[in-house]
Amino acid sequence: MKTKIREFIEQAGGPDKIRSLLFLFYDRMSKDIIIGYFFDGKDLKHIAEMQAQFILNAGNFIPKFEGKGPATAHLDLPPIYRGHFDRRLLILRDILTENNVPSTAIDAWIAFEEGFRAMTVVEERTN
Repeated sequence: MKTKIREFIEQAGGPDKIRSLLFLFYDRMSKDIIIGYFFDGKDLKHIAEMQAQFILNAGNFIPKFEGKGPATAHLDLPPIYRGHFDRRLLILRDILTENNVPSTAIDAWIAFEEGFRAMTVVEERTN
């Protein structure tokens, strides 16, 4: 797994490029009409940096990640539903495409993020 993550990081332009993409990503999400409220009053630069460290650690670019993992990072937020998660992935894909990240790296990054869906998304009740 670490090899695939390392490959998409390298294809995307390396650790510094990952950081800059994540800053753009979180800025865009914070302004989004559907999911922007999740970021109200939050330090976007800190969140983007923690996400960068998480991904870079997963790709073996940095030795240790000391932030919160996906299972605990979202506990203080309103419920994240399937549509919110899907919107996040759409925005990520847009940011990566707009910044000329190769499609193979985009697909790998999206697949990496998709792996956290089950621990992030709250099941919606249907009555």
